[in-house]
Amino acid sequence: MKNTNKFKVLLVSTCLFTRHTYSTGFSLAIACLKSYAEKMLPGRADIKNVNFFGECENDFRETVKSFGPELIGFSCYLWNIGIVRGLCGIVRKEFPGVKILLGGPEATGRRETFLKETDSDFLIVGEGEDSFVKLLSALTEKRRPENIEGLILPDSAAEYALKCRSKLLPVEDFPFPYTVENMGMEPYPEMFFPMETMRGCANHCAYCTWTELGQRSVRYYSDERIAQNLEWVMKNAPRSRIFVCDSDTFANRERALRLAPLFLRAAEAGHTFTFQTNLNSWDEALMEAYSHPNYEFDIGINALALRTQKVYSREFSVESMEKKILAMKQKMPLTTAFIELMYASPGENLADFCKAIDWAFSQSEHPLFFHTQLFHGTPVHRNADKLKIVSNPRPPYYILSTADCSEEMLRIEDIMVIAITTWNMNNVLKADFKKNIAEKYGGSYSKAFFDIWHGLDGRGKAVLMDVCEKLRKGPFCIIHYMIDISHGYPQTGENICSRYAEAVNSVYPR
Repeated sequence: MKNTNKFKVLLVSTCLFTRHTYSTGFSLAIACLKSYAEKMLPGRADIKNVNFFGECENDFRETVKSFGPELIGFSCYLWNIGIVRGLCGIVRKEFPGVKILLGGPEATGRRETFLKETDSDFLIVGEGEDSFVKLLSALTEKRRPENIEGLILPDSAAEYALKCRSKLLPVEDFPFPYTVENMGMEPYPEMFFPMETMRGCANHCAYCTWTELGQRSVRYYSDERIAQNLEWVMKNAPRSRIFVCDSDTFANRERALRLAPLFLRAAEAGHTFTFQTNLNSWDEALMEAYSHPNYEFDIGINALALRTQKVYSREFSVESMEKKILAMKQKMPLTTAFIELMYASPGENLADFCKAIDWAFSQSEHPLFFHTQLFHGTPVHRNADKLKIVSNPRPPYYILSTADCSEEMLRIEDIMVIAITTWNMNNVLKADFKKNIAEKYGGSYSKAFFDIWHGLDGRGKAVLMDVCEKLRKGPFCIIHYMIDISHGYPQTGENICSRYAEAVNSVYPR
């Protein structure tokens, strides 16, 4: 019989919508917290993990009532922050004796500001395992949690909160996270699984929250641990999509080659993979080892304008990228590669963006364009005044104007990205769209857009502007729309993405 006197903790993962036909997924973040806490504090806490998708207030209330937690922890990301705010409000109003813990990238960036906004009790910065265990240890012993690395309290000094850092543990200390209890649900075919093979990042990108956490020292999981993760998913959730959420799985070329057979075995079994990389370490041997139709690569180019590259601390040679992209096409013909470019960036004007969008389509059938977001706790955010950046203060934190681009220009960039991506991926329109671009505009997607835009009547322009403004506000924002459309998500139907796509397609000149 379960010991009902244990300290009860409810760890919550939420998402308003799901991706790419996968109706639900696995939260790696709360699974890692639960498995490590149970290893370090055996028998001292009863930890329950739950994953909510879509509108979840009623389900959340019922879960809290039935489980009776003393502490509720929320995993906070850009895409769920509105939901988390609402659930924190429910806790404070309907369950006033329950403590609230915040963690994750959004909590890390916002820190004490977000703690106070949500009237929460604790906030963990960065990697949470060590701080979470020490917090639980204090709470189960009924003492005030003080002097815990990575933990911010409501009365923490602003200077402390700004400098707060979590303790980075050796990854070999972390227990296996993939279990039914850690998932908070039964696994089944065709789920969405995040998986990490490493922690940390060798880059120092000025737009990234994690840059400020001193995590440039990369820590790798063992080959055996990665094989164990993959074996579990293959056995329990066949045909799932596995998102390898490393900063760059291929930064260590020799290790990536060594791991290739493990991923290949899962791919051959029917799993699809998404990897993130920036091509710096890629050569022909790596390309040949990762050539498979079930692999998808998100290639971070970020910006072509040299001024923007310098602001972002991500300088590279466009010529070298072109050579590697060409080699990938030759060596990996059945593999999907998405070139990812950021726009609405400091140091880039409208002409720079037009060059970038035309270059991206010259390199890829379906590039991805992401409106730059001014994340809290980043070097770019700290230098926003110096860079003359104006941004939306609430998620998704889109940059609204810069010294180089007015708000009107950046709105046009948004509309251009939305329209071009939608028309380029529509089964009915894309053949005509691409033919016109090749024959009338010399291959220039930007010229084609402006010609179509200037030819639209007031109603047509109003439709595109309306979709743009709705996506700018979120929570289903431009990034989510770009990902869905670029992955062939249906452009007809009742979901929010298809409704926007139908509106955009309706104004295409026929």
